[in-house]
Amino acid sequence: MNAGDIVTVVTMSGEYIGKLKEVTDDFVSLDDPRMLVMNQEGMGFAHGLCVTGEKDPKEVKFKNYVLCTPTNQQVQDAWRAAVTGIVL
Repeated sequence: MNAGDIVTVVTMSGEYIGKLKEVTDDFVSLDDPRMLVMNQEGMGFAHGLCVTGEKDPKEVKFKNYVLCTPTNQQVQDAWRAAVTGIVL
C-alpha cells in the first residue's frame, strides 16, 4: 500500500475507509475518512467518525487498529462519490 491508495482500516469500533496518508509503527493516518455503516437499506458512509465528532473530518490517525487493507473497487467508487459527490 502506498500513500494515496484508498484503504480500509478495521478497528474494534468498526471499519473506516479513506485515502492513505501515512503508516508508522504507531498509527495509520487517512485523509477524507468515512465510517462504514450498515442499515436496512444496505451499506453507506456516516458523515462523521463518532457521534460527537465534527462532520466530514479531513484527516484522522488511528492507533491500536486491527488491520489496514486495500479497499475493493466497488467500495472505492462509493467512497469517492461520498467524498466528492461525483458518481463514477
